[in-house]
Parts: sequence; C-alpha cells; structure tokens
Amino acid sequence: MRPGRLNAVLVVGMFVGMAAGSALGSVLQAHWGWMAVVLLATLSSLLAFAVRLAGSGGRRA
Repeated sequence: MRPGRLNAVLVVGMFVGMAAGSALGSVLQAHWGWMAVVLLATLSSLLAFAVRLAGSGGRRA
C-alpha cells in the first residue's frame, strides 16, 4: 500500500474513534454525569498506555 493510502486509513480510523468516544461521552454525561466521563477518559488512557507497553515489548521508545 502506498504511504498516502496508509495515511488516509490512519486519519479515517482516528476520526471514527474520536466520533465514537464523543458519542459515548455524551451518553455517559446525560445518564451518569461528569464523573462517568472522567472515568471513561481515565480508562481509555490506561488502555492506550497498556497497548503501547505491550507493543514495545517492555522496551523504552
């Protein structure tokens, strides 16, 4: 695949992920308030950190 196409896949994936996160955050805010949104942000950050550590095999980048 050419680099331009890979960049397009990355940008589309980021857009879809951010849109889904925004929609989920809105639902959480409406039903359970701000603390649920904070919990979602914290859990997603920890998940991203875990994926990063697992992908590096424990090595420092």
